[in-house]
This record gives sequence, C-alpha cells and structure tokens, in this order.
Amino acid sequence: MNLMLVGMPGIGKTAIVESIFGDGLVKILVSTMLEEDVGGLPYREGSVERRTQPKFIRELHEKSERNEKTCLFLDELDKARQEVADTLLTLIQSRRINEWHLPDNCQIIAAANPPEFGGGNGISEPMHSRFSIINWLPDPVKWAEWCVGKYPHAVDIAEAVRLGQIPIYDRVGNGLDTRTTCPRTLEMAILAEDCPLATRVDKIKGLLTPQTASYFVEQSDAEKQARQIISHQRLGEVLRL
Repeated sequence: MNLMLVGMPGIGKTAIVESIFGDGLVKILVSTMLEEDVGGLPYREGSVERRTQPKFIRELHEKSERNEKTCLFLDELDKARQEVADTLLTLIQSRRINEWHLPDNCQIIAAANPPEFGGGNGISEPMHSRFSIINWLPDPVKWAEWCVGKYPHAVDIAEAVRLGQIPIYDRVGNGLDTRTTCPRTLEMAILAEDCPLATRVDKIKGLLTPQTASYFVEQSDAEKQARQIISHQRLGEVLRL
C-alpha cells in the first residue's frame, strides 16, 4: 500500500522515512523535477521512439539486487508541476514507466504539506485515491529521546520539549516575519554558532517563535555565566600559584 505523510513543514516527515529505510531509500524532490526526470529522456531508435531509464529506477534496482528493502520517496509531491504529476500518476498506478518498472520489494511513500501552505498540481483526485493518507504529527517524547541520543549536550532542551515547556510545533507571524518552532528549527537552534554576520542568540531569535527563543537565550546566558565562573576559578588558581 502506498503511503502519503501529510503535515506542516519541518516536523520530520522526511527524517522518519530516512531512518526506517536507510540505504534502501531513493529520494526524489518532486518540486524540482521535470517530466523527463520521471519518464526518461526521449530518443529515436530507427522509427521507434524510446525513453532512457530514469536515474531513480536504476538506483532502486541496484539497491534491490543487494537484497535491500527499497523505498521510492516522493518528497514535496504537492508541489509537482502538472506534467510531472501526470507522469508520476502513471508510475504509481502501474509501478512502471514506459519499459522500466519498479523492483517488487519497493515501497512508495510520499510527503506533502497541507493545502494552506500552497503547492502545485501534485495531489489530484486520482493521485489522492492511490495513497493511504497519514496525518503526521511529531511526538515530543520520541523527539526528546532522539535529541538526547544525537546531541547529549542539549539534554535540557530535550527535557523541556518532553515536558511541554517547549512546544514541538508552534508558528507565529506572517510572511518573512513568520517564526516556527518545529523539529527542524529546534535542531538548527541546537547547532547554531556565532558567525561574522550574526551571534548565536540572533540566529536563534530568527529561527524560533519568541517563547521558544527566550528559553534558548536563557540557556545561553546560563552557559555563559557558568563559563565565566569556571574562568574566574581558574584565574584564581593561577594567581594563588
């Protein structure tokens, strides 16, 4: 059964599919594709018109031959151009395009944003009917467990998310004034560092909603104070020597 994960940008739709399938995943960013990327480049062989093998189908067969469970991941399907969506519909309903077919062990999974976030012509009625639609919501507890495993130094942030002190998803503002707290921006804030153009705090304020950014800033101030205390302690030790 084909699955479509529908949810706000940045909540981990792509990340969860990548974590499940690993090296067996072939991801295509549908919003950037042309029809030839899906159907292959046309060429003539005598009087017969043929199509080259699409790159993603070749990659899937290479992975399948290594006995891997494979997945064709159609990211941002809702933003597909009309001609791309039409060709993908043929692929999804028949599991083949022209003379090329998907491996038997290949799962088809798509990701899409809700309609209010705009898009192209990717999700027509026929396309919609060929997927089981999963409304994807991030889990604060699971995200916190993942965060501690990947970023042990951010245990305070992970615990705040787990306890609901930091929302796993929040959005305020409009246009370029929009600030979003979500798994993607939380990870970016954890990784933020000073640079010639902006301090770590400025970067965090530009990423997250004000409420969440203030929590990170408080953490930064606490870390700064702790470093100052340690620095003063070491200076005192040097002076005593």
